[in-house]
Amino acid sequence: MAPALEVLQSMKNLSWLTLGDGAGMDAWRLLQAGFEDVLATDLDDTVLRKTFANGHIKRFGIENAEALSMPDNSVDFILCKEALHHMSRPYAAIYEMMRVARYGCVIIDPQAPWIDWPCRLDSTSPPYESVGN
Repeated sequence: MAPALEVLQSMKNLSWLTLGDGAGMDAWRLLQAGFEDVLATDLDDTVLRKTFANGHIKRFGIENAEALSMPDNSVDFILCKEALHHMSRPYAAIYEMMRVARYGCVIIDPQAPWIDWPCRLDSTSPPYESVGN
């Protein structure tokens, strides 16, 4: 995340949404870097509640990245770090991020050849996740 934080240092007063932020670590990192308006989200808020109770994040919520409940252009930036490859419809999630983010999206994810070639002609299947991406 260091390069993204370095580039965005002058925009600390803008709002951020983190997607797939399981334990709230991405939101916590943004807050530690001086970004003030950060909403941590995940499909389940069980661990986010604990992170909030420990004072590491200020706000949290439940969001499905593939169908965000927020209106168009309602958040300045979105961070989706190491979560996209867990989604069953990653392109839907990217569309949703672009719809909701006013200025931009930061997506940090492991490189997977399956996202580069969505229409495989061979019979091989992805070896690492049942969702197939």
